[in-house]
Amino acid sequence: MSSLQEVNPVVRGIRTTTSLQSLAAPITEQISQGVNKPFKRVIDVSSGDPHRAGIRPISFVRQVLAVCLYPELLKEESLHLDVRERAQRLLDTCNGGHVGSYSVSTCGIPQVLKAAAAFVTRRDGGVCSHPEDIIFSGGSQKTLSLVLHLLASGEGETRTGVLTPMPCPHTLPILLDMTGVTLVPYRLIEEQGWRVDVQELPRAALSAEQRWLCCRPVSTT
Repeated sequence: MSSLQEVNPVVRGIRTTTSLQSLAAPITEQISQGVNKPFKRVIDVSSGDPHRAGIRPISFVRQVLAVCLYPELLKEESLHLDVRERAQRLLDTCNGGHVGSYSVSTCGIPQVLKAAAAFVTRRDGGVCSHPEDIIFSGGSQKTLSLVLHLLASGEGETRTGVLTPMPCPHTLPILLDMTGVTLVPYRLIEEQGWRVDVQELPRAALSAEQRWLCCRPVSTT
């Protein structure tokens, strides 16, 4: 077994995650018991978990996924026809007709990429979106990690810093530690719906240069 000194210093520097839910629960309980606080309620954002926050899952999506994973359900008439048709179109674009096969594109299933591009074009009032400019991954953290690894470079005065909004997702500081970049915080304006104060960005960058000798900040927003 390796000693602590032999462990990669980047790994040793990873900060311990803070469970916001575990912190919020006792505060919520105190408020319900009448304890005086400078606020009246705690907003539970559930760390990005919409189902825990009370939002019901979209059954259409789950049904399509179920049919894709078990194609025998294509014969199941209790499922709506549009569910079975959507699943069949997706399966037809997969090599071998199964979702477990490798895709012809490393960025996602072509049919899904085209559908996403068409949606973005409609949403943006006709501004053309191209499927080849869209990348799907197994989650936002995976994509963000990839981008940060591409941006990260240097040590000391040349180490990359990332402008990061505060408050931010509790997993983001850990991800920055893992990719070897410096977190450069800037405050969001709570009174204006957590908007970005543009004037705050150069102040945060200058502060990072002075405090951490980090002079190459980039933005995550």
